[in-house]
Amino acid sequence: MCFVETLKHRTMTKMKLELKRGILKSKDSILRKLFFLTVIFITSSAFAQTKSDDILGTWLTSDGERKISVYKQNEKYFGKIIWVKNSDKKDEVGKIVMKDLEFSKGEYDDGSFIMPTEKHSADCAAILKKSNVLQITIYHGMKLFGHSIYLSKTV
Repeated sequence: MCFVETLKHRTMTKMKLELKRGILKSKDSILRKLFFLTVIFITSSAFAQTKSDDILGTWLTSDGERKISVYKQNEKYFGKIIWVKNSDKKDEVGKIVMKDLEFSKGEYDDGSFIMPTEKHSADCAAILKKSNVLQITIYHGMKLFGHSIYLSKTV
């Protein structure tokens, strides 16, 4: 149960008990509490939503070896290597490593990830864990058996 649902449940339970005990005597008191719950629910859900373009920008791999620029083209999201730490791998710069991600219900899905070192691709999905942490799950067939890489947003 999320925080808002827990708070809503506790408040409703408390109101029921107060009604049984005769503590709440006016409808105004109930209406104030319901208004308070509504405001909490609306503001929390507004802050929890991921906007589709939040993924756009430059991301650094967790090992610090590559920077990937995520961009949008025809309502799909792509990622391209724009920097490598190791000069021996400079031929990777400009290669597209993530393609065709589609945004739906707060997640990016139905894409593919091309592993530059292995020159092989797999399905991928992504989700923003925080505003500056992107989790990309790379898998064959089922996400459950995939593995995740984490990218951090750079300025």
